[in-house]
Amino acid sequence: MQKQSLIFLPLLLATQLSFAGSYTDTATVTSVDKVYRDHTMREPYQDCYIKEFYQGNGDGSATNEIIGGIFGGLIGNQFGKGSGKDAATIAGTLLGASLAHDDELAQAKTGRVVS
Repeated sequence: MQKQSLIFLPLLLATQLSFAGSYTDTATVTSVDKVYRDHTMREPYQDCYIKEFYQGNGDGSATNEIIGGIFGGLIGNQFGKGSGKDAATIAGTLLGASLAHDDELAQAKTGRVVS
């Protein structure tokens, strides 16, 4: 066993010495090229803000004006006689639609600012 150790130990030391060596080399720089690279990072973000808007009472449809025109036409038809009946119906229709529209605008001004 000692004989094998005496043979193995020098081999082990010889391999360790080969790893311990250092190497230095020098060279001449012949050219340099500048390398520019743009890198854009996109990160998600969140904007928080308070937005105020006007909330009116009107629904934006013409239903009120149509119903007002129908009722106005019916009432105007009752007051007209002869050939003036058509003119009274048209005038009642226009007046009823106009009154319904004005009423809707008046109610819309009582809205509120919501934030």
